[in-house]
Amino acid sequence: MTTTARLTSATQWVEVRDMPLFDGTITVRHESTGTSMFANHTREAIAWHARGPNGKTQSFVIKPGEKASFKNLPVKMEKRE
Repeated sequence: MTTTARLTSATQWVEVRDMPLFDGTITVRHESTGTSMFANHTREAIAWHARGPNGKTQSFVIKPGEKASFKNLPVKMEKRE
């Protein structure tokens, strides 16, 4: 699973909560501070690739029932028109 934060100056964070995947759900949150979180509520390990606006990717394997978070992945603020 790959996610990319595409926040605008009017959107300081985005969260997708309890999205169905496999036999359970996942939750993903990106914040303008560069913090991202991925929670795995399935019975499968999930490879998460969090991509920044510059294309830099950080990868994690999140086991069932666990969550991963990190800070300082650059987040590009796009102006909404």
